[in-house]
Amino acid sequence: MILRRLMMLIKYFEVVFNVNVYYNVFQNIFLLINMVRKPMPPEATNRIEFSQVKNAFQVFKNDYGIVRHPNTPFRNPFQEPNGLDPQGYRQYNLTLIPEEMTEADFLQKLNGILVISCMDKDVALPLYNKLKDENSQTPIVFLSMAGGIVQEHDERKLALSTILTYISQHQEGITQVLATDHDHTCGYVKFVLGGTSLAEKLGVTVAEIGEHSKTNEQAAMKSLIAQNAEYYKLKELFEDKLQLALAVIDRQGNVELDMNFNEVLPKKLSDF
Repeated sequence: MILRRLMMLIKYFEVVFNVNVYYNVFQNIFLLINMVRKPMPPEATNRIEFSQVKNAFQVFKNDYGIVRHPNTPFRNPFQEPNGLDPQGYRQYNLTLIPEEMTEADFLQKLNGILVISCMDKDVALPLYNKLKDENSQTPIVFLSMAGGIVQEHDERKLALSTILTYISQHQEGITQVLATDHDHTCGYVKFVLGGTSLAEKLGVTVAEIGEHSKTNEQAAMKSLIAQNAEYYKLKELFEDKLQLALAVIDRQGNVELDMNFNEVLPKKLSDF
């Protein structure tokens, strides 16, 4: 139907206007279409260049501003997350690729468990330590940004999709892919909701420090994780290596992984 209408429009311009006028009008139509078209994740078969990956990481470079900790150090995906600050407090952990890192350096280190995690100070290092305790001889590639696998803005979704598609094209050394976000108020989700936590959005009590979140919030977070995993086509990219997980935290440095996604219905934030 759309194609037929476009062909009719072409014929109209050919008859009524000269070629130059027709070309300009038709060009403007397609410019308008491109302006409103949402970015889509790259196809798994499309080869991603390392320069695209470096640019994609830069999309998240201001994430510390979301949580008002702009001076926190950055880490790269092959380093242990930030430890305690000089005052003894846990720190947020945003991973970026250093400008001087080459593709050869990146691929040489791309081995072991790939983790996509929120950069939250109560998640990043505790989760890393838990995985390291359970897999002491296995390297961990730790990708962390605000929201982890759960992203709601088009530019961020496209950037993360570019990174994950590239890694999938060089996954020979990757043994497991753990796609996560956490309960107990994800700051990025709260940011997207305009300052309202997901628990408040659901009408349940926000958990206190040392307590576990209500099951309503946990179920909603698992639905968001599942929906984002579908968007990024993680099952197609990584097949049996993929494991979805909700990081269950208490804001005291403790973390457990809930990997039961058998009956989870994928949902967007707008569905709640």
